[in-house]
Amino acid sequence: MSFNAVPLCAFLCVLGFATAFIFPPFPKKEAEDRFNPDDVVLLHVVFRHGDRTRDKETYRKDPYINETFYPYGYGQLVNAGKLREYNIGKSIQKKYSKFLGDLYTPSVLDARSTDFNRTKMSLLLVLAGLFPPKGKQQWLPGLDWQPIPYNYMGAPEDFLLGDPLTNCPAFSNELNSYMASPKGMELFSEDERLYEYLSTHTGENMVNPLGPYGLFFSLATEEEWGLELPSWTKKVWPEDITKAGSKLFPLYTGTKSLTKYSAGPLLKKIIEDTNAKIEGKLNPQDRKIFLYSGHERNVGVMLSALGIFERLHIPPYGSYILFEVSRVKESYGMRIYYEDYRKSEPQVMKIPGCSELCDLKKFESLFYDVLPKKGDSCNHYFKYFRSVVYNFLSTYVLFKEINSRFAITSISNAVTLRFTQTPTVMFCLANGIYHESDHCWVKGEIYRKLSEASTSQTYYCSWILQIGMEKLILLLFVFTCGGGHPIGNEETELKLVFIIFRHSERVPETNEQYPNDEYPISYFHPLTYGDITKEGKQRMFALGQKLRKRYENFVQYTSQNVATFSTDWDRTKISALLLLAGMFPPSPSEVWNPEMPWQPIPYTIRDSEHDHLLQRPDPYCPRYVKILNKVMKSRQVKNIYRKYDSVFKYISENSGRVVNNFHDALRIYQNLHSKSLMNLTVPEWAKSVYPEPLATIGSFQCMFENYNKILVRLNGGHILQKIIDLSKKKIENRLQPKGRKLYLFSGHENNIVNILATLKLYKQHIPPYSSAVILELHKGKYSEQYSFKVLYENSTYTPDIHEMVIPECEVLCPLNTFLKLTRPFVPLNYTAECESSVNLDDYPL
Repeated sequence: MSFNAVPLCAFLCVLGFATAFIFPPFPKKEAEDRFNPDDVVLLHVVFRHGDRTRDKETYRKDPYINETFYPYGYGQLVNAGKLREYNIGKSIQKKYSKFLGDLYTPSVLDARSTDFNRTKMSLLLVLAGLFPPKGKQQWLPGLDWQPIPYNYMGAPEDFLLGDPLTNCPAFSNELNSYMASPKGMELFSEDERLYEYLSTHTGENMVNPLGPYGLFFSLATEEEWGLELPSWTKKVWPEDITKAGSKLFPLYTGTKSLTKYSAGPLLKKIIEDTNAKIEGKLNPQDRKIFLYSGHERNVGVMLSALGIFERLHIPPYGSYILFEVSRVKESYGMRIYYEDYRKSEPQVMKIPGCSELCDLKKFESLFYDVLPKKGDSCNHYFKYFRSVVYNFLSTYVLFKEINSRFAITSISNAVTLRFTQTPTVMFCLANGIYHESDHCWVKGEIYRKLSEASTSQTYYCSWILQIGMEKLILLLFVFTCGGGHPIGNEETELKLVFIIFRHSERVPETNEQYPNDEYPISYFHPLTYGDITKEGKQRMFALGQKLRKRYENFVQYTSQNVATFSTDWDRTKISALLLLAGMFPPSPSEVWNPEMPWQPIPYTIRDSEHDHLLQRPDPYCPRYVKILNKVMKSRQVKNIYRKYDSVFKYISENSGRVVNNFHDALRIYQNLHSKSLMNLTVPEWAKSVYPEPLATIGSFQCMFENYNKILVRLNGGHILQKIIDLSKKKIENRLQPKGRKLYLFSGHENNIVNILATLKLYKQHIPPYSSAVILELHKGKYSEQYSFKVLYENSTYTPDIHEMVIPECEVLCPLNTFLKLTRPFVPLNYTAECESSVNLDDYPL
């Protein structure tokens, strides 16, 4: 949302597209029978999030500019919004129950959101209403909910649901041109007096629909919160502001070119997925529904692009467009519904130039000109955060494009420098040089040590940037590091917690199968490869309850207090949802449904290609791979292989799969162990090797992945570096958001092994399902001394979480001692040490 006066664009031309082909008339049945569940082939649903609080950004003269909207925070779903979204799922399930079925399977749906808490939470609620657990999927008595994962892209990369005004320069340029044209100005010229009135009373310079569009949300959310709006609004609220703001949607689709960027990507995906389904090419083939959780912009712009934005309005909370693909006789058609809650049920919308059930080929031809084609590039520039680290002291540097200029900002002390430069991605790397283009290189080095005291250290760090080999710019960063002495018996206060946990019990993965397997994947239906089992859901939920017991007086859930990160695997995302459900049941004020003791809490992911923190380093850290390969070819490893050669041969002969190394053995172990935990009978041949010696052989893989200091440094050292950096920020009161108390990381057994190895606490074993490593940052109650406590949870069926003692330290390990002991395992420059050609320090926490 922005209130700045940026020249934008234009009015929606009435979409009229010449039909290039002559289509046979659609069967008359469609006019007589609008809906037959037996005809449905595929569903696509684009919906707006539920009722929410105001964003932090508002107009300058807002009398409630300092309102915090506690306990929800800025831009968060409120209880009414949660119920509204849940009911969307229930209504779709009610109408399409015969088509969708009762049992959820991952292949049936694709759920995608924008990168906002409110849209992720809304999607979780729609999923809860759409697929409540039935029969064998009921895993917890009294809880009519099951965890279903979602996906999303970060805002800069989200060209499907994201706002093209913020991530697509080509769209912005076209919008500027259209805005200045007579056709564009015609859209909002009648609102000039309103803009003048609003500018006077808001303190914002409003000259186009973007201004009242943003103002609409400030006023609407404050009014919904029960705040009395300023008296000046009585003349223009809600009607005038709503109409003026809603012109943004026809503005975004004012030309075919604009529509290609605003609605075209999603419309193209809907058409392509539909064609793939009809042709039997959709993967997976049994996909039945696509869900897209977005904003009023996604709904309004799509309506406008389809030519069915029939009145000026802002699509209300929970509004949605449903694309229903049906087969009538031998023809396929698209029927579109719009739910805006003005009537008792969603209304069928008639696309101009087509019937209510629009022949699919004709539908595609009508919108062919607004679908992105090859070459329709956004000329997109990414925005990056970079972490600059030296000897565990760090600051963040932000590189971003601002109106064709780059700004370099030290968030720690607000040093800002702007300079003209062609858009170039620049990386700031300590003690090294990295460049992505010939136009820019960055060199950093420690300038000098300023002072040293018993409790803190201050450094000056100089950064020399040479731009186009012409300009030299020197930036000075000052940052401090809280020190620490042994706390002794002093009482401490908990300040910050990091929990790294392994997913729970699951069905064997595809790469763990063997030809002679007694249990084919069909045996586990409706579960499939890698899915969390019923027992696994119960165990992870129990871990959440155990953590709640330990931390309930320290942290309650708010979006400011808690951040959850997961690898991009369904089992880790589901495990995150389960742990959050057990740890943070709704408090009395958070109860949105008396019959549902659960609240939606979102997680953050990065796709596997860009996850350089939680994913194994094999794909992105060449030096790690090189050193590990060398270790695995060492004499020590070969001797162990010889020792277990007969075991390898025995397993290979009986499983039908070649097993000749630790990794192969680990996969067979995981297969048998997963089934054992499901109370399935271990095959007779395996009883002589499972659990031992298979567990020991498999655990050698875990051990050798952290065999020496360099491997540890390139493995768990990266996340420990992040933990230390965040802890420093907490100590120095620089952590954002300031209320952050808990970081959760949902991963795999290797994540547990890796972090234990950095602390010299790993003893050869395979961490069990739902195991967790916890690092607690403590502060002396009467001093400024800080310390770390480490705990290891390896069984949710015991009442206590085990306290671990770092070698050469104590249970409460003083911060300076902790830093000294872990220093060999923490990379100074992860990208450089990995010898990577891409920046690896781009995982914002």
